[in-house]
Amino acid sequence: MARETEFTDANLTQEDLEALNNGNFDYVRFTFADINGVSRTKMIPREHVQEFLHSGVSMYMGTLAFGVSGDITPLKESKLTGHMNGLARPMPGTIHRLPWASSKADVKIGQILCETFWAKSYKDGAHQAACPRYVARKQLDRLKSLGYTLYSSFETEFCVYEKDRETPINTEHAMLSGILTDRHGDLLCDIESQLRKSGVDLQVLHPEYGHGQIEMALQPSFGIATVDQMFRLKDGVKAIAYRDGKIASFMTKPVFSDMGSGLHYNHSVWSNDSQTNAFYDPEKPDGLSTVAKSWIAGLVKHAPAITALCSPTVNCYRRLHSLMAPTKASWGIEDRTSAYRVKNHGPKETYVENRLASGAANPYLVMAATVAAGLDGIINNLDCPPAEQSEEALPLAKSLEQSLEFLEHDDVITGALGEEFVRWFTLLKRETEIVKTKEFDFSSKEAFEKEKELYFDFI
Repeated sequence: MARETEFTDANLTQEDLEALNNGNFDYVRFTFADINGVSRTKMIPREHVQEFLHSGVSMYMGTLAFGVSGDITPLKESKLTGHMNGLARPMPGTIHRLPWASSKADVKIGQILCETFWAKSYKDGAHQAACPRYVARKQLDRLKSLGYTLYSSFETEFCVYEKDRETPINTEHAMLSGILTDRHGDLLCDIESQLRKSGVDLQVLHPEYGHGQIEMALQPSFGIATVDQMFRLKDGVKAIAYRDGKIASFMTKPVFSDMGSGLHYNHSVWSNDSQTNAFYDPEKPDGLSTVAKSWIAGLVKHAPAITALCSPTVNCYRRLHSLMAPTKASWGIEDRTSAYRVKNHGPKETYVENRLASGAANPYLVMAATVAAGLDGIINNLDCPPAEQSEEALPLAKSLEQSLEFLEHDDVITGALGEEFVRWFTLLKRETEIVKTKEFDFSSKEAFEKEKELYFDFI
């Protein structure tokens, strides 16, 4: 069904243009992540893609701050601009196939990832500073200015249900079970093969401990590409599962009395030429370099604040302070109870696993928060605390509201992420999530059911 069109644009890479011209896409989706990590998209027929490649597609200026269930957050910019439109502009190096997007064999759909901008008449058309991908890239630029790049990967957990939204595909606690792998093999293989065709490189996938719970790990990569893949993975998993007659949810804890889902962020800092792991030092007894210790010190110092970004829903706090989930701002070597589990297995396998992140987290914000905290440690040569759950370790918040307060009082993190982003994020959370659940006792089944109503479908 593909139609003849030749694409050109000075802002895109040669690889992008070749993909557009050779991919024979009938439609291209212009897609960006909102603050919750939910994908927002416009689908453009092939004949009209060229006109939007440079200028971008128009979208409501407050789309980034839509609530999970569609609520419009009362931003001051909305009132100032009369709820004007902004733009979602394509970012270089992000064009890819969406093989699951149409069940019709003769229809081919592509996607290009975007970042959001103000209209020219407001702030001279600058980036929207609350755009999660932009926020993450800014932290990577800060890291690059010090001579480093980030090598990272995500391990994501999610739960799969039957279409009734109530019945998980298994109720056994059978982590790594070969029987469950066989039972759900068609779904697992379908997800992996479809994601691979889209350029998402899964390294490992297996049944996890919880009801209907599956874990998938991405192959590590450098820079923003890791997070782009994780964002696309979440969308792909939900779409592929739905086409297979299932519902996949990244809601952190969709079962009241079962295990929660995490989004563990494995990362290390490397030289800008990607040749040397700056976290590794063979001369140190534990193999951890001075850079690694300073980075960990920054993570520990700012853990209470960045928990808001790593566990950003009311429901996430049912996972924290539970079995094998963090309770304090601590670190340890191979310690699953710490906020930061460190692996020290040589030059290629020395890295930090950020375990604060819950399944519902926006991966762009997990990266941004992690780098902002780590950079403070490096820039200010912070002293690393002992690798243990000491009495002096700062406690993590037990609610989203408390986490937001910790974030607002951390000048380093708020300064790094920017006033606009922090204001939009905290207002969004309070006005579209906390306000809807605060009337219930958090320990009650009624509170949990309200959370499920909020988060199950779109997270």
